[in-house]
Amino acid sequence: MKRCILTKKWISTSLDEGIFTIFGSGTFLFLEVTCFVLTITNNLMLLMDDESMIELFGLIELALSVVGIVLFLNLNYPLVRQLNRFRYETTAAVESYYNKIQLDVFQSFLYQKNVWVFLYHIFCVSAGLYGYTAIITLDVFSAINLFDTMQFIIKSVVMHIGQLLSTLALAGLIMFSFSYLVTMYFVDEISGDTCSSFSSCFFYIMDQAFSNGQGIAGLTSATVESLGNKYYLLFLLNITFFLLINTVLLNIILAILVDTFSALRQKSDQFGNK
Repeated sequence: MKRCILTKKWISTSLDEGIFTIFGSGTFLFLEVTCFVLTITNNLMLLMDDESMIELFGLIELALSVVGIVLFLNLNYPLVRQLNRFRYETTAAVESYYNKIQLDVFQSFLYQKNVWVFLYHIFCVSAGLYGYTAIITLDVFSAINLFDTMQFIIKSVVMHIGQLLSTLALAGLIMFSFSYLVTMYFVDEISGDTCSSFSSCFFYIMDQAFSNGQGIAGLTSATVESLGNKYYLLFLLNITFFLLINTVLLNIILAILVDTFSALRQKSDQFGNK
């Protein structure tokens, strides 16, 4: 009887150790890569319009995502929860029910990278199988979790989001002012309905500025003969708009992103060398 119990314990311990060796490293790389391959396959099936294969691969991806979450709950969650509670007990003076929920549900489970990636797979696949097949294409963004460079790109935007929004707000104010000037003084020189009103002129100038860099120059092809002295005012507006928006502000945004990306990459390389 004792030998039977010891054998069962040995089998259970060996099985747990085997599972932890494969999936318990904290990255769940095998399941993540498999789900991503299934995601790419599903998107290829969308191009081929093969609904039966989309459903098959979607169900497999859904099952693997559920398995990943279950493995996390059994292998990683107890340790993560214990560590978070230990950190909380050493830094917080009062323990409340809200703090327990915050620690046990959000920080120890939902905020974990492995969990939300699998939850993202489940959401995209479930929505696709339910009928919103276009959402399956969004599932390819799970690749961000697999590649550090993609994560650096996202972080380079998020880390200085305040500076980026301020720069974009300044660009919007400049385009607002220039749109008003064009609507007031040059609306007759613009063909079509692109500037039939102030709002349409504003959004059209914004589209031209960010899509092809034309701005006000893309609104009209007026010449000196057709405008007379007003042509020089329009020329001044074109040059000023180009310098402020296309040369200065857009390059400021690019510089913020590039500098942040370089700093993150350098920090990662230094950490890796250590």
